Amino acid sequence: MKRLLLTAVLTVLMIAEVHAESFTISDIRVNGLQRVSAGSVFGALPLNVGEQADDRRLVESTRALFKTGFFQDIQLGREGNVLVITVVERPSVASIEIEGNKAISTEDLMKGLKQSGLAEGEIFQRATLEGVRNELQRQYVAQGRYSASVETEVVPQPRNRVGLKVNINEGTVAAIQHINVVGNTKFDDDELVGLFELKTTNWLSFFKNDDKYAREKLSGDLERLRSFYLDRGYINMDIASTQVSITPDKKHVYITVNVNEGEKYKVRDVKLSGDLKVPEDQVKSLLLVQKDQVFSRKLMTTTSELITRRLGNEGYTFANVNGVPTPMTKITPWTSLSWSIPASVPTSTASTSVATPSLPTKCCAVKCARWKAAGRRLTSSTSPRPVLSAWASSRKSTSKPRPYRVWTTRLT
Repeated sequence: MKRLLLTAVLTVLMIAEVHAESFTISDIRVNGLQRVSAGSVFGALPLNVGEQADDRRLVESTRALFKTGFFQDIQLGREGNVLVITVVERPSVASIEIEGNKAISTEDLMKGLKQSGLAEGEIFQRATLEGVRNELQRQYVAQGRYSASVETEVVPQPRNRVGLKVNINEGTVAAIQHINVVGNTKFDDDELVGLFELKTTNWLSFFKNDDKYAREKLSGDLERLRSFYLDRGYINMDIASTQVSITPDKKHVYITVNVNEGEKYKVRDVKLSGDLKVPEDQVKSLLLVQKDQVFSRKLMTTTSELITRRLGNEGYTFANVNGVPTPMTKITPWTSLSWSIPASVPTSTASTSVATPSLPTKCCAVKCARWKAAGRRLTSSTSPRPVLSAWASSRKSTSKPRPYRVWTTRLT
């Protein structure tokens, strides 16, 4: 809002210098250019020689020139019918110095600054520098360094240049004081918290460094917790929310995970559908999940992989087999589990084959005997060799981790 008000005030002040009445532009003169070419100005200017200039067109011209990002001040004036544009260019970046960084290398920081538009020789914009500072702050927070601070300094230099200094105080990684799981009734807290890679501070933390909070590790722990429930029949298990609370000194964090366990499901029946391509009894022998068994996502995915490999042995290397559980909760928590195989499984065009030479005809046998009697050597064109051509391909199924939203609060 402040930037919009400032732009409006500058525009009014600049237009005030031009006569209120409109006039026909006989020429356009630009003053104050140093690095920016006149062509860049004329290319962005919506006014041309011979056109009528009024208050509205002059305001549009000022906004168009500010949009280029090349100038920090623009003034419009009039000398007769000549439109005079006086500009003050933004300074260029002469040097960038980064101090105090250890967790993030200087090379990576320089790459990030360059991608954001801050590099030696580029036009300097304070808004870009402020955005980079905030992004660096978020990067350190994601690593659990809540006490980190990033300070920037702009040092003016001759010839309209500036030097940038980035001073970083990384602080320390916040240690985990307590992990609490709320809403669990089927499993106790110790068993669930023991699944986490993140640990509370203990006497081994000095060596393992496992009590340092990191957002990426917490996301992995939440996915591990969800897999634990799914492998034990809790299909509808859901992680309702996750809170990370920070102590006032920013040295410790408290993690709270709220879960909805749901019902425990058993397998009511197992089905196979689609074009099997192989005998059904062979496919059924690969099923690890049986009727009346507690549902397990791990066994379901393993079964899908086994069927896919079996089809691959028959040449159907691009088969896509997926197990689909269908919960049924009318009376008791049961689920119907089915594996669907596409009706038209792509067949690999390349296969393992051995090309053996065909038996020579009588004429060929006579010719070979004559050549051997004459001492001539048989070449590959006259005596074919077995050729072995092997091809194999595999595709790994990738499962994206479920996104979790983490709310961060500060304890008072």
